[in-house]
Amino acid sequence: GYASYLLTDALGYSGIVSVLFCGITMSHYTRNNLSEHAREGALHFFHIIAFVCESTVFLFLGLAMFSFSLQWDVKLILVAMLACLIGRAAHVFP
Repeated sequence: GYASYLLTDALGYSGIVSVLFCGITMSHYTRNNLSEHAREGALHFFHIIAFVCESTVFLFLGLAMFSFSLQWDVKLILVAMLACLIGRAAHVFP
């Protein structure tokens, strides 16, 4: 995974996209070579790591809010809420 990142980064392409597709490919071939117990352990381990990373990102975002000087734009807030409601209705009701 890291070698694919280094190669694409050296070539000037997106290393993040390379790691994504490398992970998808490795998952397809690696899963079949693990025992059932190892598969279960890896699944739980990566769920825990994903939860910790997600919590860290939201923690940093939440703490960063205190460092900004906020200006409320009521028009922007109303348009965004209306767009969210229209998008949700377009997705849920059909």
